[in-house]
Amino acid sequence: LYFDSVQSASVLVSRVHDRAELSLLKRALSIQRRDNFGCDALIDSCGENGACCDTHDICYGMNGCTQSSWWSPFASFTCNECNMNAIGCIAQSSPGPSSCCADGTCGIPRPLRAKVKR
Repeated sequence: LYFDSVQSASVLVSRVHDRAELSLLKRALSIQRRDNFGCDALIDSCGENGACCDTHDICYGMNGCTQSSWWSPFASFTCNECNMNAIGCIAQSSPGPSSCCADGTCGIPRPLRAKVKR
């Protein structure tokens, strides 16, 4: 759920009446420009699939991906592969919590990083 403007997001949020649904929607909308330690979306960093987010972040770092690859029709194959692997991990695995849970860094913005050469 990415929006080009806060206004369109506000309109959508105003139509949501269920409190839990509203909470999830607000969290999803707030990730538009984030790259934090742990999970930036609806997955609990310290839940059973938090480590999927760590793997996804590593893949993004190695391939110079950004959150725009989730919605951009021009995203690279490797960035789309990072996203699909994350979805597969969440749907089919339970690798445990993100490393940020032990480090106490969940939600803290990652430093800007350059593409990692392989």
